[in-house]
Amino acid sequence: MSQTNQIQALPEQFARFARLSSADIVVDAAGACQNLPFNHLPENDTQEFSLDWKLVRGLLVKHTGMHRFFHDLLGALFGTFVSRVVVQNPESFTNLSSRPLMYLANHQTGLESPLFMTLSYCMTGLPVQAIAKPDHLNAWLTFLLAFAEDSLGSGHPFRLMLFDRLNPLELIENLKKPGKPEASMLVHVEGTRSSAANQPVTRISSIFLDMAIEKDMPLVPVRFVGGLPGQPSEERFDFPFKNGKQDYLIGTPIMPEELKKLPYGQRPRLVMERINNLGPGAGEDTPLPPNQNFIGTTRFFMEMLKLPQMQAMLFAILQTIDDPCEETAQLIKAVQAGKAGLTSPDMPPVLKNFLGHLKAKFS
Repeated sequence: MSQTNQIQALPEQFARFARLSSADIVVDAAGACQNLPFNHLPENDTQEFSLDWKLVRGLLVKHTGMHRFFHDLLGALFGTFVSRVVVQNPESFTNLSSRPLMYLANHQTGLESPLFMTLSYCMTGLPVQAIAKPDHLNAWLTFLLAFAEDSLGSGHPFRLMLFDRLNPLELIENLKKPGKPEASMLVHVEGTRSSAANQPVTRISSIFLDMAIEKDMPLVPVRFVGGLPGQPSEERFDFPFKNGKQDYLIGTPIMPEELKKLPYGQRPRLVMERINNLGPGAGEDTPLPPNQNFIGTTRFFMEMLKLPQMQAMLFAILQTIDDPCEETAQLIKAVQAGKAGLTSPDMPPVLKNFLGHLKAKFS
């Protein structure tokens, strides 16, 4: 195929891998797809996407300062458990990224919440606030908040606000309090994790739509796919099913004035349709496979070093970092020497705090 024909074929290739229509695809002069800001086309026409997690880490370092273990771990988690980031309308998203956005999303796994907050912060530079019900408080969110404060101080960009559905006006009043800097918001609209793949969003509280209109916040539909089994499970998954991966799909923003023009009862339907129509069609959301090297390394740490599963998984993730900062290198060295403990004299305070949070939240 000639170079001209290859360039002309790019939109179709990108559309197939991004699961978008060819009309949605935006390819720049260098041949990069703006709909896939962190991915490269797979080689040899396979389905294996190459996600550039170091680009995510680099943006996180740029926005927060000196390269720390925090940046390495968040980036490597992203690379281990995310397959694709797809932006349906990159021009609209970019044009609005300088103002706070309200992300309205389905919910598959516990880890997707802090990783998507990290992604949003990397892409926009704006703080991100997760809205959660007190009775469904996500351990990974609280873990990220504690870890971020230890690493970056109290000015870190991640926040959590509890939402009492019996007193929804309290949420708006809290957001109106003086001294609160503007931040984007992540709302899992049904409040809890789904039990299986292919479960559409069927309800959304109008309080969030009213808030978006009142605060003049564009709404951004988000859909997480690939993280759950096909059959319902009683388990609520922290990680994607069988430690696989997910796609993060970011839809075309809905402007508050567009929402305001609709009859009140039609507003939730519009948002739910925009979320449910992102990505794979009905019945086509299937689990995405894991990185086999990661699975093998996790098994090694569990069987040979007798580590608990969560600790083994996170230490296996560290092995994917080939250019660690000094803090991360110290932890990797301690892990390999079997000295990654809270009482180890060689461990810096931030790493001891990390291990303490890990043990407290996930033991």
